[in-house]
Amino acid sequence: MKLCNDGPDSQLQQTAYSQPAVMITALAAAEKWKILAPKEHAKLKAVAGFSLGEFSALVFSGALSFEDGVKLVHARAQAMQMCAENHEGGMASVAGMDDSTLSELCMEASVATGKLVKIANYLFPKGRTVSGDVEVTGWVLLTV
Repeated sequence: MKLCNDGPDSQLQQTAYSQPAVMITALAAAEKWKILAPKEHAKLKAVAGFSLGEFSALVFSGALSFEDGVKLVHARAQAMQMCAENHEGGMASVAGMDDSTLSELCMEASVATGKLVKIANYLFPKGRTVSGDVEVTGWVLLTV
């Protein structure tokens, strides 16, 4: 928590540090909710998370111990940090476009630049994240 409160921000921005910080912050918020809303907590039937949030949900639900959750998130964060240091990738959110049109744009951008970009996450109806080479993700956004 010291890093979250005191920084430096440049270190917290690195995924190797931000992912464990996000998980622990989410779990702290969930624990506070348990204290502030015990009746609602007693009615809880299920929890869910997306991406990194899946680990917080597994720990909060008791399906995974806190220690094991931290170890898994630490390993994930280290691997993703190594990838980030070895390849300059980018992500962009796109809303309001059907999948076939967005897939077509990604393919056109990949062909035009010789670098890969694809739909990476399905967030909500007509809400997607594209991911790939930083230059190409920007190209897709400009085209949209």
